[in-house]
Amino acid sequence: MPCGRANAETLLGKTGNTPLGLYECPAPYHRLLSPELMGWCAGTGRFRFIKETSCEMRSITEKIEAVRNSPLRFYNANVATLLASLKAGGDGFCGTGANFFPELYVWLCNEFEAQPDAAADLQRFLSVAQKVVASKYKASAKKYLAMQGMGIGTACRDLEVTFREDDVLTLHHLSELVADSREALGIASPVF
Repeated sequence: MPCGRANAETLLGKTGNTPLGLYECPAPYHRLLSPELMGWCAGTGRFRFIKETSCEMRSITEKIEAVRNSPLRFYNANVATLLASLKAGGDGFCGTGANFFPELYVWLCNEFEAQPDAAADLQRFLSVAQKVVASKYKASAKKYLAMQGMGIGTACRDLEVTFREDDVLTLHHLSELVADSREALGIASPVF
């Protein structure tokens, strides 16, 4: 029996009927579940959520197939493969960009079939925007939200970040592009 499954069985035995979620750890050591182990987890009926972090469509597709018709819902953490994962049967998105503009991800997950051309355009934008999102993340998310009017500082428990003028300008430009996307898609306002 693989170590991952043995550990999962121990956890299941100690948590009664509590529904559980899974998160493939991307750092500091990238830990991925195999499609077989994910299928086993789905088959237990106890796991309801997976945040998948492989960033590779072959792996993503195999895992979606492994959990199909089970209570385990598949959430992609990678922006570049998001639309393809939704088309393959994935359930949604669970990545860092949702801390900036969740309404765009909600729109993409809900409308990708009904509005495929707009979804493809939004996918391209989100893929490129992710490079800005990743710069100085987690503090950058807080800075972005503060720029949107949310009363929040940039302090983070695990790092201290200084924002240069060009960092702030880049976040401002991102905010303008997000506003343009919201307007083009008919999204009334940010979520907050």
